[in-house]
Amino acid sequence: MGRPSAETLVGDPRKKIVRTRGGNRKYRLLRANKAVVSNNKGKSQLVEIIDVKGNPANKDFARRKIITKGAIIETKLGDARVTGRPGQTGTVEAVII
Repeated sequence: MGRPSAETLVGDPRKKIVRTRGGNRKYRLLRANKAVVSNNKGKSQLVEIIDVKGNPANKDFARRKIITKGAIIETKLGDARVTGRPGQTGTVEAVII
C-alpha cells in the first residue's frame, strides 16, 4: 500500500509534486538545506541545516543523513528536533532542544 518514502536528505533543495486522491497535491521534499526553527518564545527563523545528529525512527538514518519526523538536526542556532513530516509537507520545521 502507498508509495515509497521520500527519505529527505541534507543537500541542495529538491521537491517532487505527487498527485493524491481527489486531485490534491503533496510536495515530497527529497533534499533540504534549510529549516524553519522556532524557539520557546514563539520566534521562528529560517536557518541552515548542518548535520543530522540522530534519528529515533532508525539509527541508520542518522548515518545516511535522512530527515524524518523526530530527527535531531544540528543548525546554526543549536540542536533542534524536527516536528513536521518533510516527505509529506515539503518543508522542514523544527524546535530548539
